[in-house]
Amino acid sequence: MAITLSDGIVLADELNAQIRTADSIDMVVSFILMSGLNLIIDSLREFTKRGRLRVITTAYMGNTEYEAVEQIIRLPNTELRMELDSERNRLHAKSFIFYRSGGHGTAYVGSANISRSALTSGEEWVVKVREEDVPLVIDDLRKGYEALWRSGHIKPISLSDRAEVESALEKRGRS
Repeated sequence: MAITLSDGIVLADELNAQIRTADSIDMVVSFILMSGLNLIIDSLREFTKRGRLRVITTAYMGNTEYEAVEQIIRLPNTELRMELDSERNRLHAKSFIFYRSGGHGTAYVGSANISRSALTSGEEWVVKVREEDVPLVIDDLRKGYEALWRSGHIKPISLSDRAEVESALEKRGRS
């Protein structure tokens, strides 16, 4: 299924539904804004009481908001990694992968970051892929995510990294 503005499907609603039924979740987006995170944070709070969440984001163009990074880091069972190097910043991937046992995983791949516009009314093109329909595609996405997660230029972020993250965001915002 493709999701575009003309479909009348709200991506935030789709993500919230998937979050509620997932066993674990992997997300990669270029940037995260509080305006978008606020649309899914309640579902993520409930989810992380029982499931594992991993998030990869960047300092791309200085768009990610530290407050959003901090909100995610504070969730239980959650890891966040960031690409901070303004000289190397090439990560522009956007994917939400929801794992479920029994081959019922789902992924959303497209142009949407975590912002209000992207998750509600912006012109984003996103494809919903179901594991039961195309298991090899889901497997490739999982392998790609794992490779990115383990790559040397993606740094694990904790609350103690605030100064480094804010510095990277500020540098990228001026580029």
